[in-house]
Amino acid sequence: MTRPDHHLTSITDQRPQATIPSTLAQASRDVPPLATAWREIEAEAGDVAELQEHELRMRRVRLGIGAAFFTVGAGITATALASLRPVPHLPAVTVSVVPAAVVAVAALVGLTRLAQDFTIRFTASYQVTRNGWRVRAARRWYAPGSYVRMRNAPDEFGAVLSWANDPACAEPWALIQPNGQAARFVPLHQAQPLPPRSR
Repeated sequence: MTRPDHHLTSITDQRPQATIPSTLAQASRDVPPLATAWREIEAEAGDVAELQEHELRMRRVRLGIGAAFFTVGAGITATALASLRPVPHLPAVTVSVVPAAVVAVAALVGLTRLAQDFTIRFTASYQVTRNGWRVRAARRWYAPGSYVRMRNAPDEFGAVLSWANDPACAEPWALIQPNGQAARFVPLHQAQPLPPRSR
């Protein structure tokens, strides 16, 4: 009877496989490939573009709702003024002039406030330059609602909440809220447009 030739090894003879990777393997595992990093940047830029498009849609919706409310209010006011009848014991001029004066004052105050808000919002988002008779309005890359990338941390981007240009400062500062962090003021040279472009 032949006995099969088995080579039994003890526990001490069994050598575990190497679990410590080499320095090169560890470095390649820590640093993502260029293609993966580029895909992550493209996905991040796509997310930012989607956020900007959603914000633009919401701005248009708010503008439409405001225009609808203004139209309804103007229609109701015009109907109310047209349906006023003079009171018998008061002159007809008094009844028609008082509501018209109230509406005119309210409209003047509202138009003044609207013009002020429009001027503030326009100058915050656009920079007007004059060259002789030509007037050109260009959108600021650091306008509120824009997304910027930090120069000292290229992987970090944030939304511009507002900006300030005090005469005592050498350059404007922007209030930027990085992703998941508290908002902070940073000088404009520390931020760049997203996607980057020449200024």
